[in-house]
Amino acid sequence: ERGQELHKIPLFNGSERNIRVNAASDIKYTVPNLKLKNLETKLEFSEPLIAPIKKGQEIAKLVIKNFKDQDIILSINAQQDYAEASLLTKLWRKLF
Repeated sequence: ERGQELHKIPLFNGSERNIRVNAASDIKYTVPNLKLKNLETKLEFSEPLIAPIKKGQEIAKLVIKNFKDQDIILSINAQQDYAEASLLTKLWRKLF
């Protein structure tokens, strides 16, 4: 459903430690019951993501496998800006 948190992706050197990945819109597909048990979803992204991240920047892909014998690939974009952490914050994180 729209706005539902799907996953948290680690963010390196960011003002926040993780990017919350939310569905930007409802994802609706009709799937026969026989194929429902074989349906797989996977969130693919390069780790680590490095700050800064701009709103709208593609950060991941949601892959739905075994759907009508072909994969569905949806782009997942940042829903907000993620700034680079300040020098003090970076030092603090290295110490603790």
